[in-house]
Amino acid sequence: MRRRSAPVRTHPAVLSGFSISAPEHSEGTSFCIICALPAVPHVVLHCGHSLCDHCSRRVETCPTCRARIQTRAHYHARTEEIVSSLRYTCDACDFVGTVVEAKRHKCPEASEQRVAEPQPVCSIPQSKRARTSNGNAPPDDSTAARACDRLFRDAASRIQARTVARIRREVAMESSEPTALTRYADPADIGAAVDRLHNDVYRTKKAKAAATRRVARAQAEEMLQAELGSNPKLASNVDAAAYKRRLRAYTNSIVKQKKATNQADGCSPFPVEYNGLISSVGRRQAFR
Repeated sequence: MRRRSAPVRTHPAVLSGFSISAPEHSEGTSFCIICALPAVPHVVLHCGHSLCDHCSRRVETCPTCRARIQTRAHYHARTEEIVSSLRYTCDACDFVGTVVEAKRHKCPEASEQRVAEPQPVCSIPQSKRARTSNGNAPPDDSTAARACDRLFRDAASRIQARTVARIRREVAMESSEPTALTRYADPADIGAAVDRLHNDVYRTKKAKAAATRRVARAQAEEMLQAELGSNPKLASNVDAAAYKRRLRAYTNSIVKQKKATNQADGCSPFPVEYNGLISSVGRRQAFR
């Protein structure tokens, strides 16, 4: 049965910017009697025959004399000698030398080529490049959750401010007109104004609830990851469905705690101006 030849392994001493060529066959170079490749690293069996390290680990007897390999063969210290005989060729000039000479070689043509190449123009602003060069780590989940909460709070505040300003402007325009009392005397106009206020308040409340739930979910995921990390036995018994149930339960618990805290502090997602504006247009129930 014909053996398949092993692939040629590149020695880790290959330098970047150089091309390596195999050494010429000399009398001092050892070759494996199985794969017929240079034995790097070189292994000498107790019977005196040579193998490469890869083939010596796969056989139990010497393929030449059939002597049994009872103990691990010792390495022959010729790796550095074989590596030093390798020839390196510079990719930019006509330099050819050993590994020691290649390390000391400084190619002028490669330096001129690097200077002549145009530098790429970076499209990132200078402020962002400065933050990146300082080695700042990417934001974690808690930082992203806080940023998301801040964005939603800013958006809700802007919506509230625009809504209150529009309602105040409409009320001021209606009060300045002579027919303001007559127009507000119509029940249909009163109902339309109250419904408009109700829709604005509902949108604001929905946006704040969505932002609160996103932040609560991020916090619940951090708590669950910490719990599973501290208890490997529990983590091995939790599957995907159980993980989702625990995450949902933690999220609901955090949302309830936030609602209770807001009620205890007297916080409300709506500005105080809504109560006065609703009472000014009528006593109809605005929150369904």
